[in-house]
Amino acid sequence: MNEDTGSLETKDGVALATRHWPAADPWAAMVVVHGAGEHSGRWSHVAEFFSSRGIDVHLFDLRGHGQSGGKRVHVDDFQTFGDDVQLVVEAKVLPLDKPWVLYGHSLGGLICSGYLLDDRPMPSAAVLSAPGLDDNLPRYLHVAGDVLGSILPGFSVPNSFTAEQLSRDPAVG
Repeated sequence: MNEDTGSLETKDGVALATRHWPAADPWAAMVVVHGAGEHSGRWSHVAEFFSSRGIDVHLFDLRGHGQSGGKRVHVDDFQTFGDDVQLVVEAKVLPLDKPWVLYGHSLGGLICSGYLLDDRPMPSAAVLSAPGLDDNLPRYLHVAGDVLGSILPGFSVPNSFTAEQLSRDPAVG
C-alpha cells in the first residue's frame, strides 16, 4: 500500500506530521491515535490491513512525538490532544462523508476516551486498545507530580522506557 505523508498546523502553530493509507474504493475511514513514546509509522501494518479492506486510514504523530512539533511528550492542557484529534478528523475524515472509526492505543486510548466525552464530531465506532486509564504508581509519585506540575509546569522527569521495549523487532523500536 502506498502511504501519503503531510502535515497539519494546529491553532497554536504546532505542525502535526500526518500519514494516510488510502483505500482503493473506501466505504469508511479510521483515525488511529498512537501511544506514548510512539509515532504513527509504527502503525503501518495496522493501516495496511484496514486500507486493503476498504477503509481510508489516517494517523498523525501526537505533538511532542515522532515528526510532530511541540515540546517532547508535554502539553499544558490535556484537552490539547483532543483538539489535535479533532483537527485531523475535520481535515481528513469528515469531508469523506463516510462512517468513521476512532482507534486509540494506550495514551491514544486515554486521549480518545476524553475526545468521546467532549462535544466533538462523534465517530460511528470507537476502539480503545489498552487505554491508559489508570496506573500502578505509588500515591506519593502522583502527589509529587501534582506539586511539581503546579510549581514548575513543563518540568520533565526521565523514565526508563526505551525504544527497544516497543517491540522485539529492532526496526520497529
